[in-house]
Amino acid sequence: MSMLFTDNLNLLTNNEAHINNNYGSVAIKLSGAYITELKLNKNGMPYNILFCDSNKSLPKINASHPMCPVGKYTGLGGQHGFPRRINYKIVEKTSNLVKLAANGIYDGIQFYQEFAIDDNGFWLTNNLVNKSQNIISTSTGEHFYFNCDNNFSNIAINNKTLDKSLGKESIKNIRNGIATHLFRANNNNVITINETKILLQTESSHNNLFGLSFWQRENTKSFCIEPTIGYVDDGSKIFANDLIILNPGEAAYLKINIKIV
Repeated sequence: MSMLFTDNLNLLTNNEAHINNNYGSVAIKLSGAYITELKLNKNGMPYNILFCDSNKSLPKINASHPMCPVGKYTGLGGQHGFPRRINYKIVEKTSNLVKLAANGIYDGIQFYQEFAIDDNGFWLTNNLVNKSQNIISTSTGEHFYFNCDNNFSNIAINNKTLDKSLGKESIKNIRNGIATHLFRANNNNVITINETKILLQTESSHNNLFGLSFWQRENTKSFCIEPTIGYVDDGSKIFANDLIILNPGEAAYLKINIKIV
């Protein structure tokens, strides 16, 4: 098995994969698959969608990244699993698309990510395949850091404030670093951030396990939205059996679309 680059920083690469076309641009670090830039064009104007730390050379940065599994984890890679702690290789590249493959098999999983930008916005797909001889229970998602001026009272989900959408004192909790979850979430949501309306759409192999989580990294101008499948937080009893179950050779995917509307 290939080594996690955080176990040996000499393995860290700062190389990036890029898409740059008439519809926008995206840059992805090949260490950790962190998205260091996402811009989408609408009516001739570029919108800077995602936040990233100014210093991109560190092994772990505040930027959008993949998760497998989602949340607390004591196994390989720790919190959010191995995907943000490994190197990737480019296996396909066109003017509209980049496909990355993990540089090894981790936790029995072969992990791929596919990025695309076209006239329907930005597309990201997590693909995972059980390469082991055992049944694997897991979850996956993308931890998006959206640019945000920290005025959370102006953030809306389907034209409802965070407190109305997520429950009383959600804004306070998110500001204090307490993640808030929507289990059994809708697959199509319009998120308003900084007066920009963003359509967040998903499809997956496990639509019945789809959820959204919301959070903020302190001291950053960001608002985190995490589309997931199979995630269960520690306090949830109702959805305690809702992990993705993969038999040997089986696969799962989560496809996410971000579009300015």
